[in-house]
Amino acid sequence: MEITSPVYVSGYHGQLGKAVMNECWRIKRSVFTLKAEIGGGTIYPHLNEITSGTIIHCGADALRDSIDMLLYKKNITATQQIVDHVQRNSRLRIIFTSASSLGAKLRWEAAPTSMYCYSKLVAEMTIHDHIPPNRYTIIRLPGLYEPGVRGKGILDRLYYEDAVISPSSASSQFSNIALVRDVAMLLVNLSARRDQIGYAGRIQAITSLPMSVLSTIIKTRSMAHPSHLRSNVQNTVLDKEFCELGFPRRDMLELLRVLYFK
Repeated sequence: MEITSPVYVSGYHGQLGKAVMNECWRIKRSVFTLKAEIGGGTIYPHLNEITSGTIIHCGADALRDSIDMLLYKKNITATQQIVDHVQRNSRLRIIFTSASSLGAKLRWEAAPTSMYCYSKLVAEMTIHDHIPPNRYTIIRLPGLYEPGVRGKGILDRLYYEDAVISPSSASSQFSNIALVRDVAMLLVNLSARRDQIGYAGRIQAITSLPMSVLSTIIKTRSMAHPSHLRSNVQNTVLDKEFCELGFPRRDMLELLRVLYFK
């Protein structure tokens, strides 16, 4: 069952938050910003004014390269405050954007590889432990890319900066990519659900390619070599619900064409 209650977006200054806002405006959905005040103990001072709707928590997604541990602590605190508020208000739901680097399965035993992943992991556990699964969705997102916009993702670094792929990672399969607009559309579609999904899994491209092949494609600006097409097709990890909500089943070559080949 779908609802039309308002959407509240944290991290609206970031790439994904902006895209979510734009998608809501495009379909004429009521959307509001969830403003943060990092300097105080209460991260979202206006949170208590929200009693119904869906919070799309995109905050902190742009801080992967931060070296300020205080920021990561604030990220965890912010999620805890949102969870406490959602728990008290039965008409509120939360959609949390986590990190695909945590893996596809709901496993919390493995140690995270960075403070960024650690903060995401703690947030997931907090949501899972305190909110019923029909009132939250957790999606682990890959690197997000936008056509014509230079970002910090590995493919953009290859395309714009002539980055070098190390021999140790050249053969590793890469599918950690999605278009910002596709993810924004999915999040807004999910926000219209009365019953959320709980842990929804990880998004990645359907087809994986070795990093060495990706590097060759981007640096030669050519997708014509037959060897580029002999990739290992993996089973998609896209949840069935995602595709029913309109998320496109794009493979890696299609994503590369959209991003770098007009």
